Amino acid sequence: AIPLVIVAILIASLMECFYVLPGHLTHGMNMTFIKFGGYTRFRESFDQRFGNFRDGPFRRLVILSIRWRYATLAIVLALLMFAAGLLAGGRVGFNFFPTPESDKIIVNVKMVSGTPRRQTIAMLREVERAAYAAANKRLGYDNKLIQMSTTKVGVQVSGNSNAPSPSAIDDAAGGLIVELLTADKRNIRAPDFIEAWRDEVNPLPGLNILTIQEVRGGPPGRDVDIRLKGSNIGALKSAASEVMKLLRRYPGVSDIEDNIAYGKRETILEVTKRGRSLGFTTETVGRQVRNAIEGSVAKRFPRGDEEVAIRVRYPRSEITSAVLESLYLRAPSGQEVPLVQVVSKDEKFGFAQVKREDGSRQIAITAEIEANITSVGKVVSAVKRDGISDIAKRYGLEFYFAGKVEEQEETFADMRLGFFIGLCGIYIVLAWVFASYTRPIAVMAVIPMGFIGAAIGHWLLGYNLTILSLIGLIGLSGIVINGSIILATTVDERMKTEPLTDAIVGASCDRFRPILLTSVTTVGGLLPLLFERSMQAQFLIPMAITIVFGLGVATLLILFVVPSLIAAVDDLAQALRYLSVSKSARS
Repeated sequence: AIPLVIVAILIASLMECFYVLPGHLTHGMNMTFIKFGGYTRFRESFDQRFGNFRDGPFRRLVILSIRWRYATLAIVLALLMFAAGLLAGGRVGFNFFPTPESDKIIVNVKMVSGTPRRQTIAMLREVERAAYAAANKRLGYDNKLIQMSTTKVGVQVSGNSNAPSPSAIDDAAGGLIVELLTADKRNIRAPDFIEAWRDEVNPLPGLNILTIQEVRGGPPGRDVDIRLKGSNIGALKSAASEVMKLLRRYPGVSDIEDNIAYGKRETILEVTKRGRSLGFTTETVGRQVRNAIEGSVAKRFPRGDEEVAIRVRYPRSEITSAVLESLYLRAPSGQEVPLVQVVSKDEKFGFAQVKREDGSRQIAITAEIEANITSVGKVVSAVKRDGISDIAKRYGLEFYFAGKVEEQEETFADMRLGFFIGLCGIYIVLAWVFASYTRPIAVMAVIPMGFIGAAIGHWLLGYNLTILSLIGLIGLSGIVINGSIILATTVDERMKTEPLTDAIVGASCDRFRPILLTSVTTVGGLLPLLFERSMQAQFLIPMAITIVFGLGVATLLILFVVPSLIAAVDDLAQALRYLSVSKSARS
């Protein structure tokens, strides 16, 4: 929606400029205004001093930059390398999509499989007690931090209203939804409260997983989401345990879990050689054992729009854990044989569920990131560096990153394509306007200068780059190029009557005030957002930093770098002409 809004505003601005502004100027110039002595004297004094600065120090600096044009370009290249070094060296971090601090916290509790419902409820009550205890401990007993809490038993809770509903009730699972006082009215930040909350929880016997996290907006998925794929579910679980140990080493990583939990104890039956000699197969043994425990459908008949099944089975009181010891099976010959004589038994813990994607078994290891300590990019880089490839290779598995990392890669791919198309469009328009293939290069060379200011601004103010910073940087490309176009157009006009150097210097002095006013008005409009302290507006500040600092630095560089580039391009053209003439003379 942002590009559409900007395009609509620019179209409206052009319409106002061509059709409304001339009328306003006509009426305004013909009106007689009352002159205020103090204002008039200030205006005349300001204009005189500005003109003296433009025709004095500024003019000499432009002449100096043109004379030392290659040194000027080298300085800009060094600044660009410095800005890139701030990112590569970690001085300026990257947070893909920061979201405003949430007023809702969700808790999910997963007990070991087979835990009775009452034990799960007791654990949820303990978590709820710990929340109020943490609030009282940090803010006093008269606080109103927790506005409401809701407990759900049998299902896990999600902060996403579009999340699919659970397909089955699990007595070993439960969740808690806590709504806090709005961020601007409370004296404690949500991450600090969550940390205090975790410290207050006293785990009950049987607790398997406890996660406490904010409800976040933005792209779907968890901060860290590592997927392992393979055919052996045991190898997947073992590898996931090693990856989870790896994640626990990094500060700022919490709520580490996988999505395949151990289930109840299972009895594995395998037909022995003696059983196969009697004619038993895995299918016949499985069917008879299931019929003995669950019953067998003796008849089905329709009743209206429904089908009724009559199932014959033993009384539930007779189905105990020892049923397999006394069960008899009927062989194909009609002989009845004890189950224990035709199968071997092995008991082990199975898995509550097995997830598949594209026909392959898969396990997901997820975690949350504390943005003030680390970032998703740093954790992903550390995991790759510390041996996740070796873990996957050792167990014969494949791995990839999902969640926000996957969304980030897709977004970057789209932005790179869009930015490339935008640059091509700008070049085509400029080449058509200037009737030159080289002049657009000098004009567009100011685009990276916005990145210099953006990187330095984030570094000075202590903010991370975000996706909104990159969107602001793309928008900034169109803003900073305006001043460059104005300057290059004026140079072309003056070159009709003046030498190149005089035309460049004169154009820089003529366009100094318009370029400066354009940048100052844009920066002034964004300054209120830059100093906004509302918690809900914090995620917009990186965009304001990008435009304010990027435009400020780019404006200063435009006034000196574009003249130097135009002179350097002319040097190149003269060198090519000289080579062409020399080649013609030799031939």
